[in-house]
Amino acid sequence: MKARAFWLRVIQAIREILPKRDALHVGEITLRIGADLVHESEEHGQVWDIDTVRGAIDERMYRNRYFVSEGAGRYRKRRAEDGGVPG
Repeated sequence: MKARAFWLRVIQAIREILPKRDALHVGEITLRIGADLVHESEEHGQVWDIDTVRGAIDERMYRNRYFVSEGAGRYRKRRAEDGGVPG
């Protein structure tokens, strides 16, 4: 359960980082995530890098939740017109 709560906080942080309308590259998103979450990822044995953040975002996209890919590693918040659960 502790790991699940951690990933929910990561997703919430990403939702707060993404601008209302524009997309950001996953590298930019990764750099903006707080040091507390980066440190906590180590406690869960998780390597913290761009691929980790991309995986968390892609998992939500697969479930039609929160995020949409704009291509070339750029993501934005899901909007009502995209269907699914908006970001």
